[in-house]
Amino acid sequence: MSGQSRFWSLTESLANTVTGYILAVFLNYYILRWLGIPIDLHQASAIGFLMTLVSIPRGYIIRRTFNWLQVKFQTRE
Repeated sequence: MSGQSRFWSLTESLANTVTGYILAVFLNYYILRWLGIPIDLHQASAIGFLMTLVSIPRGYIIRRTFNWLQVKFQTRE
């Protein structure tokens, strides 16, 4: 078994990140306002965007690492 392809790892990471971005924008907006921190939707979107820039390579690297470990340990059996 060769594991998940790099293309599907990236696709999965992007899908995960897009849904995370949408959640982050709304959670930033409502939670920060609830805590009394003034924030508008544009600012919440900017925070979400910056976190997304970090999230895509992080998710891809973690996915590829686990895929590598899976393939490595499956070949030992």
